[in-house]
Amino acid sequence: MSDSTTQLASTPLLVGAAGVGALLGVSTRKVWDLHQMGMLPLPIKLGARTLWRVKEMTAWVDAGCPSRERWMDAQKS
Repeated sequence: MSDSTTQLASTPLLVGAAGVGALLGVSTRKVWDLHQMGMLPLPIKLGARTLWRVKEMTAWVDAGCPSRERWMDAQKS
């Protein structure tokens, strides 16, 4: 396997609340609180799991962490 393939395979595309917390530097509980308050992008459901897209979380932070409503509006345009 090439280095780029190995790196791609080891970089998750989706993460759970603990992974989002690690990305944001907050606790898992805080992730769930922010989700309930509508402050995070919408997660996806994969079976019984609730997961967030790493690329979307990165773009959301780069955009200044807008509310979910503003984030969704910005994604439509």
